[in-house]
Formats: sequence, structure tokens, C-alpha cells
Amino acid sequence: MPKMKFLSVAALIALCVGLFAGAALAAVDSWEATGSTFPSALVWDAGAAVSVDTTNDGSTTWDSDYALKSVEGITAGATLLDRWATTSVLVVGTVIPSGTYTFAFDITAPPIATLEYNLPIVPTSVAVVSSFDCTWMLDNGSGLVDTDASQNPISIVRFPDIEAGTAGAWASAQVNACAGRVPLIVGGYPDGTYGPSIAVTRDQMAVFMQRAMELDLETYLLGFTDVNALRTPTFWAEEQIQACVDAGIVGGYSDGTYRPALVVNRDAMAVFVARGMAGGDSNVPSGPSTATFPDVPVSPVEHWAYKYVEFAVDNLVVGGYPDGTYRPGDPVTRDQMAVFVYRAAIQPSGAVVVLAGPAVTTVDTATATYDGWSSPTSAPTATPPDAYIGFDAVKAPSADIDVTFELRNAATPTTVATGNYTSGLLTILAADVDDAKDLTDVSGNPYLYATWNISAGLTQDDYILVTTVNGVELTRKPTLTIN
Repeated sequence: MPKMKFLSVAALIALCVGLFAGAALAAVDSWEATGSTFPSALVWDAGAAVSVDTTNDGSTTWDSDYALKSVEGITAGATLLDRWATTSVLVVGTVIPSGTYTFAFDITAPPIATLEYNLPIVPTSVAVVSSFDCTWMLDNGSGLVDTDASQNPISIVRFPDIEAGTAGAWASAQVNACAGRVPLIVGGYPDGTYGPSIAVTRDQMAVFMQRAMELDLETYLLGFTDVNALRTPTFWAEEQIQACVDAGIVGGYSDGTYRPALVVNRDAMAVFVARGMAGGDSNVPSGPSTATFPDVPVSPVEHWAYKYVEFAVDNLVVGGYPDGTYRPGDPVTRDQMAVFVYRAAIQPSGAVVVLAGPAVTTVDTATATYDGWSSPTSAPTATPPDAYIGFDAVKAPSADIDVTFELRNAATPTTVATGNYTSGLLTILAADVDDAKDLTDVSGNPYLYATWNISAGLTQDDYILVTTVNGVELTRKPTLTIN
């Protein structure tokens, strides 16, 4: 029977914890690192180039494959934990004393959103994008090379255009949460970007609200003339529009149109969100007698979205600008939308949010803390990898979380892999979720892990990892070759 477990990591995220302080290492060659070029941010499960400049301090013959490794503890005989998928570089020849050589590697970031919470944690806390110090060293297969490779802080996000230093960075934590929520609320574009500055239209808003409120998709009833005209034979958002209509979240215009391409402004966004949170238009209460914002007045003429904006303010979904205005006519962009929807659908109540994986790793999950495991594309049949997924303990409901891992044949994805198992089913008990919350209150580290030890003896073949959480199938892991 496969071994299954869950891990709740209380320590702050840190890749390869430890400081290099002149500790003795197994010297394999006589040279040391003189510089390196590491990216400050990486994209979840994506690759990047790294260079390490070395200086030789004696006549050394290089004739080996050199790999970049992350090290846990900089001590003699340090354990090599190849948490990050890296290439190796073949070096052949002799380097003269004081000669230099630059190693060029490709690294692949693990699938993890590097988030943590500022202490103390309160119900309205939002995770912040953090980074971990990555200690890299070189290995030639015989042991670590004597090197002064420094630690390099790296943050990881799901989309490159919400990295630190980009215009969308301010909303990266909320975007990560909406992209990781089960079932998901937002996704990216085919080129891998999120598009934070792109304006949101009414058809897109219906999709976001249907997902956020977990409404059942409904058969479109041909209620809007302009949507009907766009059907070839269907319109991409028609079922979501119908679901929002049935839930009392959206309606059409007096001319019988829905206007799917119309950009959503801040007043209309408040209407979508208020109706969704209240359970329909009829449940949104009348606003107070005194307006919060001068540009969304209650008198002498009440703004058409007055009660919706006030409801959203009362429920901590929207706020105003430093000048005291709300600016109801400003268009809503995708980064702003993620913040509003996060506050409406994730912040006020428990939500299952994926922060890492699902993926596989060759690291021994029984002994190694999670701080960025690599996600290999191949593994030997004798020692197959472990499957894992990580959740946000802060946002998780105080309830059981059911996780199922399953390997399927890549050529026939409906066929379960052959071998001495079928699949791995794990339930993280509500008590364990609560324990993880308590640990997070102390550390600020929200990660709660479920792992599955895949049994040895798989047929040599190409597989995909299929993971379901509370009955919802997540994105399938690309081909894994068992060789």
C-alpha cells in the first residue's frame, strides 16, 4: 500500500538554510566561484538562465559533468538536495592558474508561490510575496566543489507580469490566491502572462463571478439579442452569463442586449460583487442615509449604484482614493478585479487555495522540509518520485480536505497507470488544518502539504499526474517519464 502523509511546515521559507562561514567541504577541484548572475524573480515551474563565474587558484584538469546544486546546511559532507531542476555542464580541458571559466546553467523554478503573512495574522490579512535565500554550489558527481557561492534571494510567482518591479506586482498576492483557489477564479493567457492592466469586460466579469461564487453552469436561454448574434454555434461565456442571471447577479439592458464587450467600471464592479455576496439583487440592503463618497451620492439624486457601493464598502471589498472619492466611472483592470474578487470570495470565509504544485519530486518528502523541491520530468522505475500539493493554511476552512493523486498513461489519459497501486487518496483532517493555522500564527508561513509516496515497480512509460481536491480536478502535470 503506498505511504501517504501530510506536512505542515512551521519554519519560514528558506532554500538551503545555512550560512557559509568557512566550513570545510570535500574539495574536488581547486577553484572557487567569483561571481554569479541569478534572477531576482522566477515564474512558477518555468526556466531561467544562470551563470557562475569561477576563478582557478591552481593548475586543475577539468574533465567532468558539473551540475548546479542547492545545499541544505553548509557543512562538511553537506547533503545534496537537488530541489531545483538544473542542467549539467560538461567541462573538458586544463585551466591555467588564475584562469577563469563561466558555467552557464538552466534552472527550473519549483511550482510554488513564495508567500508569507505578516504577524499578527488577522481575518483580513493578505499574504505578501516573499523570497528565499538560495545557496547554490557546484557538484561534479564526486562531491561538492570548494566554492564561495553566495546566497541569492529569489521570489516565485505564477505570472511574469506580476513579479516585483512590474506594474501588476501590487496585486500579486491576490492574483496568486485567485489563480490557486479550488476551483480557480482567474487564469492567464496562452503566452503565460496574466495581463494585469487589461480592462475587464462584462462577459469576462460574468465568468469571474460564476467561478468566484461557485455557481453551477446553466444552459443559455437565448435571453440577449447581442449574445445570440455572437453564437457560432455557442458564445464562449454564455453559460456563465446565464448562471449569473439565474443567481440575480447580472441583468440586461432595456433594449434586450447584454453588451458583453462593454468595459466594467468601478460602479458596475460594485454591483456584480454586492449581488454575488448578498445572494442576488433583492438581498442587497438599501444604503445608509449618509454617503461614504461624494461622487457616489445619496442626494439630491441617488447614484444608480449607491447601495451596491455602500454594501461593498461595508464588507471591506472596495475603498476610496486618498482624495476621498470613489471614481465610479473608472474602468476596472484585471489586477483590480482580482483584488475585489479576492476580498469578496476568499477573504471573508474559508477557501482552499493551492500555493504549491500539484507536482512530483525526487526529494525524500519524509525527511526534507519543503523549501522549493524540483519537479523532474523523468525518474527511474525503482525509485519513482513523490507527488505533492501545498495549501494556504491561513485561508483553508476548518474542515477536511480530500486529495487524490493518480498517475495515468499519457497516451490514454483515462487509463490509470499499471503497477502495484491504483491511486493515492489522502484526507487532511480538520484538526490538522487547525494545527497548521496555529503554527502559521507563530511563523507567518502558511504552507500545508499533502504528499503521496508513489510505489516502485511502474511500467516504463510516459505518465501524467492527475490531482483532485475536494472533487475538483486541477491542472494536470505534464508528461513524467518512468525509465
